[in-house]
Amino acid sequence: MRAGRRVPALGRMAQADTVVPGGVQGWDRYAYLNNNPVRFADPTGHREACGAYTQDCGDDQAPPRPDDDEGAVDREGNGGGDSGPDLPSDWWIPTEFGWRDQLEGCVKVPIPVGACGTLGLNIVYNRSSGEIIGYVDWSYPVGVGAGGGGSLTTGPLLGCFASDTDNIISSPSYNLGGTLANEAAASISVTSPLVADKTYGAVPLLFYGGGGGGGFYGGGGVGQSGTLVAASVSVNDLFTP
Repeated sequence: MRAGRRVPALGRMAQADTVVPGGVQGWDRYAYLNNNPVRFADPTGHREACGAYTQDCGDDQAPPRPDDDEGAVDREGNGGGDSGPDLPSDWWIPTEFGWRDQLEGCVKVPIPVGACGTLGLNIVYNRSSGEIIGYVDWSYPVGVGAGGGGSLTTGPLLGCFASDTDNIISSPSYNLGGTLANEAAASISVTSPLVADKTYGAVPLLFYGGGGGGGFYGGGGVGQSGTLVAASVSVNDLFTP
């Protein structure tokens, strides 16, 4: 029989424990399970013992916790079960590398709100899928700025969280960017389909930063973008006899 009677409302024993458990909590002989009922069990009524799924709580060892597909958490606090896709170990390394030539025209006069249109020629390598894709895209950002004119810039593309090139040809995509052109020109932008990648579980981002010439306007905006034409090839196919 159990040696003590517990009062659930108080979380304490009705009689003092006949055995003084170890640790600081053990000096309170009316305490139940060292004040830690989640970790310990009390099969004898004399002292605490390992709970059903506790591995490291004294000399008594219990069987390991079964797999829990509903999102178990281990003793180190790491999530388990079906908590989403496992991120690749190299998730922090960019997944896409490329180059872009961009032609842009903007009208932001006589008021400081207007629209721009861009046309881009791109080539991108995706290291995750081993694909090389060439494509022509457009964007129509609306925003604030001053002046009006056109520019031609060229520069690198850098992408992240993309397991293949589907993020590039996804429609619709969205573009946020800006250009400053006064004979010399500089342009930056980021494009995304705003849909999480199936492997990385994050929204793919493709960054562009380029320089060139043009004038005379400046500003930034956000708008929709899309692909006019695209063609891709696997790197393995290029080197396979």
